[in-house]
This record gives sequence, structure tokens and C-alpha cells, in this order.
Amino acid sequence: MRIISFIVCSCLFAIADGALAVALDESTNFPDGSSQIKVRCQESGSGANCGIYASGSAGEKKIIDYPDAPTNISMTSGVFVIDLPCGTQCSATYFYSERKGLGGPFPFVEAYDVERGVVLFSKRNPLPMYAMFSKQSRVVGEIALDIPQGMDAFASIKEVVVEDHRFVITYTDRAGNVSKIRRRVPILKGRLTR
Repeated sequence: MRIISFIVCSCLFAIADGALAVALDESTNFPDGSSQIKVRCQESGSGANCGIYASGSAGEKKIIDYPDAPTNISMTSGVFVIDLPCGTQCSATYFYSERKGLGGPFPFVEAYDVERGVVLFSKRNPLPMYAMFSKQSRVVGEIALDIPQGMDAFASIKEVVVEDHRFVITYTDRAGNVSKIRRRVPILKGRLTR
């Protein structure tokens, strides 16, 4: 009887341990996408580990390994936008496209124009714009804000939107006034415009 009790307890422990090992197994369900993003996270003694996969007609492939689950996954014009936490007031943004592959990680993302493949950062002034899928992380343009030297750009920004391929930035300028600046998103070599 003791052996049977031990076996039953061991089986229950193994089942419970297996249930705790997989903390998250979810998939996006975007109706317009031929591919989806799947997230599988496992907890262990050393913390969590999450695999982020692209799945589609060609099968499934791992695109990101990360210690946390995404805080947000969205899809814009066929491009997945994946936001991952990286600390207090910080996130790392990745972009994934079946055609272009993986772009990122990008910290301090304020806005992006997926159709033009450009990302706007707020990590410094002037605000740098980067090519979304560039392997060289090259700056493709900058937007200078009228703020005091040494002031954190992200602290002065109230809102950034993309309107008709322009970054529209509302911010507090050096005089303390709310200002708005509009700058055209650059057209990258080899990209078609709409």
C-alpha cells in the first residue's frame, strides 16, 4: 500500500511540476495575417525563458529568445510589432515580417511608419530615425526638438503620431510652451511609397 501511495504521489507531483513548467503558451489570431506569432514561456529555478515563434504556411520558426513574455503584439500592414519589457520605463520593440525578417531590438520607440520601414526613437535629441529592418542599425534621419541641452527628449514629449507619412511630435519646448513639429518620414532606398 505504501508503494502505491508513493507512486500516486509521485505521479501527482510530476503532473503538477509539468503544469508549472509551462507558464504561457499563446498565439495571435490576426485575421489578415498569413502568419501568426506564438509565445511559449517556461519557468525554472533561474527564472523565465520565453520563445517567440513565427508560424505560417512554411511551418514554425523561433525568432526571439527573451526572459519575459511580450507586453503587446500588434500587426500593422502585414508587420508584427512585438513589445518586450526591459526594466523600469523601458521596452524593447521588435518588428517581424515574413518578407523582411526580424528588425530590432529598438529601445525608446516613440512611433513608426511600417509602410516606409522607419522607426523614431526618443533616447536623445535630435531624435534619431532608424531603418526598421536594417542589419547595420543605420540612422536615416533626425528630428531636432527645441529643448534645453541635457534634457531627456522622452521627458519633454507629450505625443507622437504618424499622419500621412509624417511624424507629428507634440512636446514641451525650452520656454515651457507646448509645441508641435511635423517632419516627413524618409523614403528608404528600394521602398515604394503609397
